[in-house]
Amino acid sequence: MKKVLFVDEKQYRFSFYYEPEKWWIINGIKPYFKAYEKRKDKWFIYLWLILNRPHSVVFVQLSLKNLILARMSNILGVKTVFWQHGVFGYDKQIIDKYSKIKASLNYLLCFSEYDANKISLYFRYVKNLQLIHHYETAKILASEKIDKSIFYIGQILTKEQIKGSSAKFPYDEQCETILNNLWEYLSKQDYNVFLKKHPGDKSEYLEHLCVIYPNFFMIEKHIIPTIVIGHYSTLVIPYLQLEIPFLQIHHEMNKFIDFSNYSKNQKLIIKYNENSIDNIFQQKRNDRLNENKKNSPSISEIIKSLV
Repeated sequence: MKKVLFVDEKQYRFSFYYEPEKWWIINGIKPYFKAYEKRKDKWFIYLWLILNRPHSVVFVQLSLKNLILARMSNILGVKTVFWQHGVFGYDKQIIDKYSKIKASLNYLLCFSEYDANKISLYFRYVKNLQLIHHYETAKILASEKIDKSIFYIGQILTKEQIKGSSAKFPYDEQCETILNNLWEYLSKQDYNVFLKKHPGDKSEYLEHLCVIYPNFFMIEKHIIPTIVIGHYSTLVIPYLQLEIPFLQIHHEMNKFIDFSNYSKNQKLIIKYNENSIDNIFQQKRNDRLNENKKNSPSISEIIKSLV
């Protein structure tokens, strides 16, 4: 049975991304899930790698400790797999620093050609490149399709959210003004509005909206809506990959992610105004969800095929 080491910053993320241990064992793989929860944990992971020499190492962050882990794996003849779970800033100074480690990848799995070109700069050599869907895409495709619906992907943006979450996110007054106008407008329409809370949002801001407006609903699961509304969340990416229109609400943090890299149809990315919502509902859409279902294996299925 192949031993595969999975590493991440937090232990809880393994159950979020991957199939449970039993699934891997059935498929001939013994998974070892190890996280850098504490500063000293990286040394335990390095030592584990040396003593156990797994078949493969799988990681998702472009961190210094992971680049060192990858280089150690190269020396030990352990296969390395990096898959993209979010969007990175690609700072040139950091790239120049990390590339000196001279780590190599057996497999690079990423969202776009743009990311492939940028991520490759961190490594001395990338043997195999594969473009993948966002890790949530398969879950979204398996969810309920709701006609005449809006799905808002929440962030921590308003004064109430920032204070209630003890967060240090930048406050954008213009953004909150736009949101207030948006809620008022949507409350007068004949479609349902589903609000998904950011995991770090400890406030009752969105819940309060559902009390005020009868067509607003909190939701934890995924759905397939008519329109997605949001700001700069990477959860927007799988919806764009599924060709669902995305209305982007102003926020100063939007400048850090260019969603045009993640959609084949640039017309799906729309700057918000009230007329744009009505225009989308009036358009005839080309539903390609069944086609996408055939081409969207889970990240566990992809990794299984590689290691």
